[in-house]
Amino acid sequence: MQAWSPRAGIVVQPPWLPGTSVFGQVARAFKAPTLDQMFDPRPFPDFRGGTFTISNALLTAQRASNFEGGLYGGRAVRWSALVYRMNVANEIDFDPRTFMYGNIGRSRHTGLEMEAQGPAAARIRPVVTYALTDVSAAAGADLEVGPYDMQLKNIPRHQLMLGATASLGWNLDTFVSVRRSWGAFIDDENLMPVVSRPLVDIRVRRSVRKAMLFADLLNAGDQRYDEFGFVLTDFRGGRVGYVYPGQPRVMRVGLTLDLK
Repeated sequence: MQAWSPRAGIVVQPPWLPGTSVFGQVARAFKAPTLDQMFDPRPFPDFRGGTFTISNALLTAQRASNFEGGLYGGRAVRWSALVYRMNVANEIDFDPRTFMYGNIGRSRHTGLEMEAQGPAAARIRPVVTYALTDVSAAAGADLEVGPYDMQLKNIPRHQLMLGATASLGWNLDTFVSVRRSWGAFIDDENLMPVVSRPLVDIRVRRSVRKAMLFADLLNAGDQRYDEFGFVLTDFRGGRVGYVYPGQPRVMRVGLTLDLK
């Protein structure tokens, strides 16, 4: 469970693009399996009078190579854009052939991320972010779960957020956003889409000396949507989708202190 994670990058400010920086980096990374994935002793019934465990002490770490590049700049409106490509090997996932965790996957992650926001000194500062994510199984995966050009399950292809920060005076700031993700499926064949809805979040902050009062209203419209899901086979051989519902309307209030 040891590995190097080297990274090299460069930032260039071309004289013919004043106020703009161009950057790029290459990196290697790894992710070790969790203790539960390796040593979870909990037994599960096998519906034949016995039990089984899903942990696997022989798991090895996931390893990835990554390249990304982009540019950022702007004065009145700050903006940034980047593209990336990451190849992951020895991915850890649940293997239905053995009913255990295993290093069964190889995947390819390609994406685009963009962001723009208004002036920091403005009383109302709009912001917009967008991410395009294409994640598919790579050739050579031990477990072929579908065509290689299909989006892997539970990963949205598109994510969009529109929001604005407003300074209301009396050290009171508020942030309102609408976010939406779509293009995700609960199966690797991309036949059962994840249900998504636009979600409205409202956040309010007020500074009082070294304290910060905050109140958050998440999913203000109480929209019903799917967080993620999976597909199982029923006793007749049919495919049945199961989903976990997303977070309903939630309000939280609190106080943070700066003791420096």
